[in-house]
Amino acid sequence: MKTTLLLISGALLLHTTSLNAQQQTAEPCGQVEYQKQLEQQHPGFREQMDRVYRMASDYANGVSLRKNIVADTVFTIPVVFHVLYNNNAENIPDSLIYSQLFALNRDFRKRNADTTSIRTLFRPRAADTKIQFVLAAKDPSGKATNGINRVSTTKATFGSFNLNDDMKFSSRGGTDAWNTAKYLNIWVCDLSVQNIDALLGYAYPPVDAPNWNSGSFPPSPEHEGVALHYKIVGINNPRATGSLASSRNGRTAVHEVGHFLGLRHVWGDPPNGVSGCAVDDGIDDTPLCASQSSFDCNKSRNTCNTGAGDEPDQVENYMDYSAHTCQTMFSKKQMNIMRFCLVTFRSSLYQAEISSDTFISGIRMFPNPSVDGIITVEIEPALLGKHRYFLTLTDMNGRLILDAEPCIQMSQRLDLSRFSRGTYYAELRDENGNIAVREKLLRF
Repeated sequence: MKTTLLLISGALLLHTTSLNAQQQTAEPCGQVEYQKQLEQQHPGFREQMDRVYRMASDYANGVSLRKNIVADTVFTIPVVFHVLYNNNAENIPDSLIYSQLFALNRDFRKRNADTTSIRTLFRPRAADTKIQFVLAAKDPSGKATNGINRVSTTKATFGSFNLNDDMKFSSRGGTDAWNTAKYLNIWVCDLSVQNIDALLGYAYPPVDAPNWNSGSFPPSPEHEGVALHYKIVGINNPRATGSLASSRNGRTAVHEVGHFLGLRHVWGDPPNGVSGCAVDDGIDDTPLCASQSSFDCNKSRNTCNTGAGDEPDQVENYMDYSAHTCQTMFSKKQMNIMRFCLVTFRSSLYQAEISSDTFISGIRMFPNPSVDGIITVEIEPALLGKHRYFLTLTDMNGRLILDAEPCIQMSQRLDLSRFSRGTYYAELRDENGNIAVREKLLRF
């Protein structure tokens, strides 16, 4: 397949002449505008990016990775959320951060209940990517952290027409990235432009591939990560109203992390005047489509007539611009590309192991075993609405070492790092003492 796309991703800003006309249609991602800027500044950028994507696409379509990574390997990525705020509204609560982490894990691990809405044609292609995310347990200096870095700023907004990355630098009113080789940095800030929510998020794909000229690909590693508009972070963010109402399920971040891990839009990001039917995204289990969805869920959409075997647009895909209520899947070939990019270009970012996790009645504990002693407990929102849960921990001898720790968030961290290595038993009970989950946890 033709792969003439570029992997840089970001939030597409509406042109000045169209701002007033499109106030009700925010762009969730700005790949196209940013790739144009980079090509103008650094001729040859597009060719270099295409080369990287072809490498990943080749792997996704069956070329051996030649790495000691098997299908059951689970990649766990530490995340830091930098919350930049100029006022109280922008200083979003921890609960929205926790729910955003929950949404990332829900969708990347195919734990989302709405997979049942995937059409029969595409259901066998939906993938558990075996990529998961935890809040960072230690900051770059080795100090304990909850993975949320709050920074007050004098800047009213970080949104602009040239995507200048100011939020990523303390000297420009933002906050410096934690080592991007070891953390997924997510900046949460105001990305509005002229008081319009025209920019919801953007991200960079891997850039440290072999055979690249060091001067051909900006920006520097300090720019890598994801930027998100504070109004759409988390599940049911109360500020996601009006034109943002279709973005209330935490899936803008899912889309942008997909770019961070090497995916492009399903319509292939063609240049102006060219149909996506002639470009494609280079992945053969996402059908050709001419253009992006319009923040809706039109499952009758079929924008490319490919003749025999023609398939409709895969509006269920996280890499489309469909409404969050419609986005329900990554494809298996997209999974392969993301895993390829992790192993090849972001090899120090993750912990990789053959691990299992509990997922019983909407409750999940992972990773298991844990190398650093940090276990994440996730509880489906519907369950939290019905019960209060408490977690107890005992050692192999039955001694109680953690008593009735309340679990009140969708995503909560259990820290075993202060305990010796070994086997423990965790019990999650509701307020009536009923056991919801009893799990053996391994601390390596």
